Amino acid sequence: MVAGERTAVKIKKSIFAATKPIIKHPLIGAEEENLKDLNQGHRYIVEGNYKIIYLIIGNEIYITDIFDWRQNPTKMKRMVSKD
Repeated sequence: MVAGERTAVKIKKSIFAATKPIIKHPLIGAEEENLKDLNQGHRYIVEGNYKIIYLIIGNEIYITDIFDWRQNPTKMKRMVSKD
């Protein structure tokens, strides 16, 4: 699916806004079951149709993927394992 520029900007803003609570409360997101076997502690929050997947490493928070949850979850694993 291809979104127009206006829609893309709106989605981007909502995703950025959704990540702000993670800064103060990094454990707010649930563990990502589809990536649990990687033993890296992936967590996620949901914003609209998107899962924002992140890792906590020391005092840093890394967003590793923004995944449209309407897709097949096996795609998520392929994307993460390429890194």
